[in-house]
Amino acid sequence: MENAVVHFEIISSDGAKARDFYGKHFDWAFNTDNPLNYGATDTQSGDGNIRGGVADAFPGSSDVYVTFYISVNDIEKVLNDLLDDGSSIAMPVMKLPGGSKMAQFFDPFGSRIGLLQS
Repeated sequence: MENAVVHFEIISSDGAKARDFYGKHFDWAFNTDNPLNYGATDTQSGDGNIRGGVADAFPGSSDVYVTFYISVNDIEKVLNDLLDDGSSIAMPVMKLPGGSKMAQFFDPFGSRIGLLQS
């Protein structure tokens, strides 16, 4: 599933209120039973739906944004290639529980995009 869009995030200044808003208007369901209170999102769209998250800004950050994540096989290589082509790092590579890795970059046009290596 390399290069497929596999996840989205809505990072808010108030994750609980954002989850209430999206749940009310779009019937999304959330699971915040995790150490970061990250609102893992089920858009209730059946097979093939893209999972996501609606959450507070990451600890130590006040960044709020909407982004999507692209699945890659070698996150470090892809990130280096992106940097060589005018992108910049928005969030360095970090390991997630379970062994996956994530990172975010700003494309040359200012959009924040995520990378996910399973």
